[in-house]
Amino acid sequence: MTQYPSSDPYHQGGQPEDAAGSAPTLALVFGILAIVVFGLIFGPLAIWQANKAKNAGVNNGMVTAGLVLGWIGLILSVVGILFIILAACVAVVAEAGLALPLV
Repeated sequence: MTQYPSSDPYHQGGQPEDAAGSAPTLALVFGILAIVVFGLIFGPLAIWQANKAKNAGVNNGMVTAGLVLGWIGLILSVVGILFIILAACVAVVAEAGLALPLV
């Protein structure tokens, strides 16, 4: 397919933002959702979109913020799940009347 020059003199064509599409915005939105709602789902999505934008050549503040918020949301979710599992184990042991050995 033949591409003709743009009639717009300021149009550079092939900008990195064109190739990335909405990846920077999605990275930021998913990163915020990872912190606020459920990081186990939205954290990896934010990281994926941020990496997609970086591979397309876009590396602005939205991409960085989405990547950082995605990782923080994912880590907080994993730590929260581990805390809930630990609390449940302690509750089961306490209910059974067993003493936990102190090391």
